[in-house]
Amino acid sequence: MTIENRQLKAIVGKAGGTAGSESLNYKMTIPSKWANEMGITKDNRDLSVEFDKKNKKIIVKKGWLLVTNDI
Repeated sequence: MTIENRQLKAIVGKAGGTAGSESLNYKMTIPSKWANEMGITKDNRDLSVEFDKKNKKIIVKKGWLLVTNDI
């Protein structure tokens, strides 16, 4: 398994719509090379994102997964 690492900065902006006036929106961009290798295209951009609270990790996978929110 080959793992590539990159240092990225979060993009922070004001949230829109019905969000509160102090609400912020956080985004991140991934390198085009990674998007291409994952098969992400302008017409096929569905992603599944997991947040591992214990290990403070965000995991991005291609496609939709069944989501269960264990609270």
